[in-house]
Amino acid sequence: MNNSQQEYSFNNTGTDIELNQKLSLDNELPGFALSQNDMEQFKVKEKYYQMKFRKIEDTQNAIISTTTEWFSDIQEKINNLGKQEIEKQKLLIRENISRLTEIGQLEDNWDNYNAQKFNPNLIFRCIDIVTSLELEFQPEIFPTAKGSIQFEYELDDYHYLEFEIYLEKIDLYTRIQERKIIKNNISLEEFFDTVNDFQSQI
Repeated sequence: MNNSQQEYSFNNTGTDIELNQKLSLDNELPGFALSQNDMEQFKVKEKYYQMKFRKIEDTQNAIISTTTEWFSDIQEKINNLGKQEIEKQKLLIRENISRLTEIGQLEDNWDNYNAQKFNPNLIFRCIDIVTSLELEFQPEIFPTAKGSIQFEYELDDYHYLEFEIYLEKIDLYTRIQERKIIKNNISLEEFFDTVNDFQSQI
């Protein structure tokens, strides 16, 4: 044998065949020498698996590309919906600020039943509430003859939520199906939580 001979070994791992070519400087091969016919067969198999792996890689790249395009498209739609929702909320906030400003300009006897005009600080308090980041849903707003400002949420005939906003307190009334709840002097935190929980029933 020549001082330089080729020694080949292969590993079977599933469908993978790895052909390792090593250069041996030993006069005696510790492994086995492959015949020319064996070498040809291994070369054919090697080319076959190389082509197979390339096809698999191309398929994976196509899937990744398609998935990326799909995700980008979905993300763009989500962003657009988010922008539309933000613009809608901005519009509702502006409308409620305008509504509260109008209520603040009411004079005594505005209801023709001797109702008094509203304390400006109450108007400012209500504006603070409707512009708060904690308020996810805008209410319908009405003045009351009791000197309070009423915030209303109504999903349907069976789901109704109402708050009476005073300068020093907030009272709650809710009706869900036949169940009615009245709470006096709730905290601002409970107000936000109640509104957001109520609207999540949509």
